[in-house]
Amino acid sequence: GAAPRPATGPGLCPVVGPWSGRGDAERARIQLDAVGLGGRIEAVTVQKDHLNWVYLPPYGTRERALTVLGELQARGVDSFIVKTGEDANAISLGYFSSADSAEGLRVKMRNAGYPAFVRETSRPVTEYWLYLPEAAAGAPALEDFLAGNPDVGRDRAACRRENGGAG
Repeated sequence: GAAPRPATGPGLCPVVGPWSGRGDAERARIQLDAVGLGGRIEAVTVQKDHLNWVYLPPYGTRERALTVLGELQARGVDSFIVKTGEDANAISLGYFSSADSAEGLRVKMRNAGYPAFVRETSRPVTEYWLYLPEAAAGAPALEDFLAGNPDVGRDRAACRRENGGAG
């Protein structure tokens, strides 16, 4: 059988967003505050732009990397040397949204004698979400706000008690 549900747990509160800038989120907060739905803004970091990077691992020297780059470009392979960071002197062979395309290039490069690898990459992006009180769920004012801001999404998250007393 299913586990019995606790009689009272934290409810689910509406969350709207995301906005890419705090200023935009702040304007939405003020707009909702004016109709009695006071919320709080939270910055959330998410990984975006997931891509599959095909590359040759870093060479010991820049000269060696340049030599290999010359060979690759002579073969018509679009490539460049990574200049900084932990992958300095690696050779980038391309970024693909499709894992299959990345794997195809990796195999092709290996067959040509180059030790190509594939790594998933992404970049961190900060989004701003507006956390609203439980009472806002289904409130006409919230529905009106969302109707007037079609690119704003709605989600739900566990409600948090504002005052940190023992609950």
